[in-house]
Amino acid sequence: MQRVCRTARYPQHASEAGTRVPQTHSIEGVGPISPLQPGLTLPLGDVNIRTMQPDAQSPSRQAMLPRHPGWEEFIQRLAGPKACNFDGDHWTCSGDLRFVKRILRDVGLDDASIRVSTAYCKDHGAFCDCEVVFMGDRTR
Repeated sequence: MQRVCRTARYPQHASEAGTRVPQTHSIEGVGPISPLQPGLTLPLGDVNIRTMQPDAQSPSRQAMLPRHPGWEEFIQRLAGPKACNFDGDHWTCSGDLRFVKRILRDVGLDDASIRVSTAYCKDHGAFCDCEVVFMGDRTR
């Protein structure tokens, strides 16, 4: 994420405007920094210093969606004995997404990614753990 410094234009020389050029100023959420040229962007977050491009998010920081590299494993774990425990025509379902959230936490997703993942499930008609397994089978 980048923020743009929207400070007033500082004169090239203090004598141009008869004012003193500030030595530091603050940007909300960043704190005191040296004077910047107007419109100069200040990168925040993970940025590759050589390319000045944001680093690609690691799979553990991405929401668990069908395009995620760990989607198949996620569905297998959700259908497995420690979650829904699918056994032919019988399975365990608590009527909510508790196993989904637990597995996502176990694989290292942060809270924001878990919220996006569960919102995706609900948007696609999966309001409980077993429905996520059925949804996962449709996406294969």
